[in-house]
Order: sequence, then structure tokens, then C-alpha cells
Amino acid sequence: MVKEKVTKFIVLFALLGLTVSIIGCSTATEDVNSITDPVKIVEEHVNAINNKDYDKVMDYLASGFVYRDDFDEIKGKNEIEALIKEIIELDSEIEILNIEEVDNKVVIEANYTSFITEYLGLKQTITETFEFENGKISALTALSDEEYLAEYEKATAGGVGINFDFKDGEIIVLETPHDGPAANAGIEKGDHIVAIDQYKVSDFNYGSYEAIYRIIGKVGTDVVLTIERKGSGEQEDITINRVDIQKLFDN
Repeated sequence: MVKEKVTKFIVLFALLGLTVSIIGCSTATEDVNSITDPVKIVEEHVNAINNKDYDKVMDYLASGFVYRDDFDEIKGKNEIEALIKEIIELDSEIEILNIEEVDNKVVIEANYTSFITEYLGLKQTITETFEFENGKISALTALSDEEYLAEYEKATAGGVGINFDFKDGEIIVLETPHDGPAANAGIEKGDHIVAIDQYKVSDFNYGSYEAIYRIIGKVGTDVVLTIERKGSGEQEDITINRVDIQKLFDN
């Protein structure tokens, strides 16, 4: 599993208001519990992710499961459920290149793809180390290759300075803080973003995640936001040049 790191950009410019639905108890418990070989457990866990089988993915995880990646550590029932839901919703796929058992842990090298890697045009290779407790995965450390991390940082460093809510297939502007590009372009609280680079928000397949990654981009590149003014019904295309969002929010 790999959690794509959108948190930094959510804090900087996007208030998403996401609701995480809690899926009920699994029906696959018996099959999962019959597997005792750690390598086989990891292989089946990866297959469950690729097959978008939320219940089965969760069944392989211990109750106190902890996830670590290049950016942070995640634990707690609600947080882990949200993470798994995000991974599945982003069409994540893991191609195992190598798998071995080392010191009671299982380590895999794999190619990882998702909506985000596909949209950014990046190739991501990961190393995942699985730890076990009573036949369940108790911890997972997922680390990306350095080249991917550097390219990802470049591809997502630019923003427009806008806080928004994504609800019912609509992007609603909450504020345009810090005298940033969006504010200077005249975008105001209550405006609706109905398209990004002429791609209709109503056609998004990945909800708020897609909104984030279509708005951010490389520093110095342009993004065209189609704005519908609050209460007017009129639409206007506004071209905004992306700036280094970290510097914008540090000022």
C-alpha cells in the first residue's frame, strides 16, 4: 500500500470536508485466517488491493495496524479505514517485482500506479516492509525511490492560493488567502469552479483528489479555472500562473 501524500497541499490551500464511510464487517474472514505463510499473506493482501476488495484488505491487517511512509505515520481505526478507502478510490495497483522474507518480515520491491502517478506522468517504485503479529500484518513501512520523490515534488509544488470545498460534484471557493494568484485574479468566496483546464468538474472520477491534482502543478505553469459567480449563473475562464505555494503560505 502507498498513501499518496496530499496532506501537505490540503493544509496549504484546500479544505476538503471529506466524509469517510465505514464499511461493514468482512465476509472473507475464514479464507484470510486460513493463510499462515507471511509471503502468501502479503501476496494475497496485494491482490486484494489490486482487486479493490476493501473487506479483504482490512482482514489482513491487525487491529493495531500502523502504516508509515516517506511523510508520516498513520494509526487508529478511523485513520486506517480512510487510508485504505483512499488507496482503493485512486485505482491503486501494485506490481510485485521481488518478494522475500527477511528477519521475520516480508520485503517487497514493486511498481506502484494510481490516478496520481498516471495523471502526473510519473513512475513510482516502492519498497514495502511488512511486520506480523498473530498471523496478521501489524505494521507496514512503504518507501518510494528518491527519483520519484524529487519528480513528485516538482510536479506538485505550484499552486494558486485557494481554499475550497468539494461537495456533491462541485468545487466551492471558501477563501483566497494570502493575497495569492487566485485572489489577485478576482476569484472570491462563494464562486464555483465548474471546470479546470476545460475539463468539467462534474466529469471528475476521483472527486476531491482530482480537484487538487488538476489545480496544482509545476511552478510557473498556467491553469485555467472556469468560474461561475455566486448567484449569477455566468461563467468566466480565468488563467492563473502557479506559484511556489510553500513560499506563498510562509509569507
